[in-house]
Amino acid sequence: LTKENEEFELARYLAIEEAEESEKQVHIFTILLDRMREKLRISGKNPDVIEQEAQEQITIPNSCREAIDLAGALEYIMIHPKAPRDIYRMDQHEDSKLWARRIYRFLQSLNFYSEHKNSGFNGGFVEWCNNSGSPNAISASKFVAMKESEYVRTNKYLKSLRDLPIDKSIDPSGTIQMQSHLKPIQGGGMTIPRIYFHDDTSGQSNKVHIGFIGPHDLMRNKSAN
Repeated sequence: LTKENEEFELARYLAIEEAEESEKQVHIFTILLDRMREKLRISGKNPDVIEQEAQEQITIPNSCREAIDLAGALEYIMIHPKAPRDIYRMDQHEDSKLWARRIYRFLQSLNFYSEHKNSGFNGGFVEWCNNSGSPNAISASKFVAMKESEYVRTNKYLKSLRDLPIDKSIDPSGTIQMQSHLKPIQGGGMTIPRIYFHDDTSGQSNKVHIGFIGPHDLMRNKSAN
């Protein structure tokens, strides 16, 4: 009972943190929307008509598989064909719709970062999230890890799990060590999604390469997963 209570409290804490982050995003986008609507009115345009037209073009993913397919059309990231793994298992979870929308939003964030790097932004993904002011940035301190723990980095087996597929134009072997990852859902658990990536925005492709999208337990670490 003590262990179950501790797990419940941790889950509750993480849920509150993620709810606060979501409210922050909603607040930012609401303010931006109000400002853009006002500018449209000043310029003599009808914001209601423009919004209606835009909404008709928006597709909201309802599954993790759909989120990945939608993200495949993003211009500044490259999802390797072998990157999605055990997506069906994630889509069987009761929270799969939430996960799908988080996965898509986080991949969009990498795409906007990559686009801004191509436009002259100086810095990495964490710096972009913290300093760019973009409404598409995510909270780097909560949802981004640019490297694994020392335990994973020094464990031969665990480190080898991070040898992930990448386009051969980046590495002729077709694999590269990826430790940078996104945590769309915090905490542990067998099935919660993880996204591993390689930042080549300053390299020859000028893109971010995605080498893994799948359940957390496929990227084992020191924890019980």
